[in-house]
Amino acid sequence: MLSFAQVDAVEEARDYFSQVGGKEKSRSLTIKLANKYVEFGKNELSVRTFRLLINDWPDHRDAPMWQDNVVAAYYRLNDKPRVFKETRRMLELYGARSPWAKKNADNRHALDAAYEVTEGRVRELVTNYHHEAQKTKSDETTSSRRTSTRSTSTTSRIRSRRTPALLLRRDPVRAQFFEEASSST
Repeated sequence: MLSFAQVDAVEEARDYFSQVGGKEKSRSLTIKLANKYVEFGKNELSVRTFRLLINDWPDHRDAPMWQDNVVAAYYRLNDKPRVFKETRRMLELYGARSPWAKKNADNRHALDAAYEVTEGRVRELVTNYHHEAQKTKSDETTSSRRTSTRSTSTTSRIRSRRTPALLLRRDPVRAQFFEEASSST
C-alpha cells in the first residue's frame, strides 16, 4: 500500500486491492491509502481517494466522515469556494432526509456520527472564517462567513427534529437561523 502512496496511483491501487483481497479488503486498504495521503500532505490525492470511496460505497456508514475528509483537504489547501461547495454537498448527502440517512435508518450510531461530523465541520468553518474576517477585513472571507452561516441554518433545518428548544433559547443567533431555515421550507 505504501508503494501506491508514493507513486500517486489511486485508481490502480483500488483495482489491485480488489483483485487481491476482494471488496471489503479493498475498502479497508483504500481507507488506509487515503489516510496516508493525508499524512503525507497530498491533499489533492486524498480528495481523489476519499471520493473514490464515496462513489464505490455511497451508503457506507463512514461515508459522511469520508466527505468530511474531502472538506478538510480543501480547507488545508485554502480553497474556500471548494470548501463551501463540499460542505454543502456533505449536508445534502448526509442530512436527516437524504437517501443515505434513509438507508442507514436502523443504524442510530451512524446517523448520530453523521450529525456530529457535519455540525462540527460547519461550526469550525464558521468560527475560523469569522476570526479571519475580523483580522483581515477581507471581502472574500466576509462573504465566505455569510455562506457558512447559511450552511449552519441548513444544518439546523436538516436536523430540526434534534434541535431542542432549550438550545435555541440559549443561543439566540442559532434560533434566528433556525427560524429563517424553517420558514423557507
